[in-house]
Amino acid sequence: MPMNHNGEYDSPVVSNPYLQQTPVPNRNHNNEQMTNKRQRSNMSPPGQQQTETHRQLESTQQMMTHPATNSKISFPPIVVKFNGDQRASIKEITDDLISSWKNQHGISLVLTARFGHMHSLLIFADDSSTFESLLDPSRWPKTLKDIDIEVKTPRQLPPAYSLIIQQFHRNWNEDEWLTELQQHYVSLYRITRMRVKEGSPLNAVRADFKSIDEVKTLVRSGKINVGSMIHPVKPYHLPIRINKCLKCLRHDHSTKTCSLPRLCPRCAEAHSLENGCPNHERCINCGGNDHMSGNSACPIVQEKRRNLVEQSKKQKAELLILTDRQQHQYNFQENDYPALANDDLRNIPSHMQQQSTESSQRSYAQAIQKQRKQDPQQNIEYTLSSFISKMDRRLENFSSRLSSQLCDIEKKIDVYADRQCQLEKIINEIILPSIQVLGRISSQSPKKRNGQEENIKRTISTSN
Repeated sequence: MPMNHNGEYDSPVVSNPYLQQTPVPNRNHNNEQMTNKRQRSNMSPPGQQQTETHRQLESTQQMMTHPATNSKISFPPIVVKFNGDQRASIKEITDDLISSWKNQHGISLVLTARFGHMHSLLIFADDSSTFESLLDPSRWPKTLKDIDIEVKTPRQLPPAYSLIIQQFHRNWNEDEWLTELQQHYVSLYRITRMRVKEGSPLNAVRADFKSIDEVKTLVRSGKINVGSMIHPVKPYHLPIRINKCLKCLRHDHSTKTCSLPRLCPRCAEAHSLENGCPNHERCINCGGNDHMSGNSACPIVQEKRRNLVEQSKKQKAELLILTDRQQHQYNFQENDYPALANDDLRNIPSHMQQQSTESSQRSYAQAIQKQRKQDPQQNIEYTLSSFISKMDRRLENFSSRLSSQLCDIEKKIDVYADRQCQLEKIINEIILPSIQVLGRISSQSPKKRNGQEENIKRTISTSN
């Protein structure tokens, strides 16, 4: 969800697709009479309408979960703590940082800053190159304005720096594959297993990178090399976030419109935050003592998230219905059927002209009347048909993947069977006869034993 300048998440607002109309400019009337060209209709072809509607559907989902696609990326702050009393202004500190960074690394930083909790400095990057350059604590200077500093980088990067690796088996260890993948993808720094609500693992992981260009390259190619295998990848979208006021910690308004006093985010009490909070956690929304306000375990947050998910599903269904309507409806445009020239009409009898005009008017009127009398149940049928076709495509893709995996398993079984036959042949033809001969030799006299040992050696050497 988009984050405003105060730091809170605003609720998603999706425009009504029915109200999005493209104005069509008027043509010159004189040109129409001279060239006798028909006007181009403002109604798009069915294929183009379907493509535009699917684009609206994708943009709606991304607007709900992944705002970085359509707007500027909101980078999290990098916290700089001073190990002394820093009396310099923000401008003096940032100028010192920019100049020292330019001298040491040759990179011009584009950033803004403000003081935060405990007089720490929060530095916000304005572009991806600045953000990626600041992520490495070893590149930072030891001091800013002659005061020692400690740098704390954000734990979670923006979603544009992550992607989903699909078909990543549940039994695979993420740490082992992280070491393997870092040899090919230098900016990769973490792999996290994706899980469902109940906690069961999925066959997918989230890969976090420190370079947005590498993520864009992989998403554009649609694949990533995992060992000797090629796995499909797709962009990562944040789960739906709930709007929360950062002052009173409630969910029914934003921070900039709140007139209540600022509360402690831990205990939901109005006290000073200079020395931290010694109290226990408490949620101001549900009154629970086992989590803070806005935590995902809060029943109020869960209810609001369910409502947003239902809203997203409803918008998807409306767009699917709109797609099917556009595929089946026909809107008559008079300009699509221009009148014949006067020279051509002279050779046609008047009664035939009148009959053709009346029949065409009746057919157009019947078509329009039929469109207006569509049964509401057709909307449900259109929606069901869309979902069924989508499920058919998924089942077809799943069956093709399953058949290819079965073929690979059969090939491996054949290879193992051949190896087993070779081992059985070696055991039956060489090892077992040798054991039997050694048993007979051990029961004979030493002279005969030496002679038979030489015969065994000759037999083994000839067989090799």
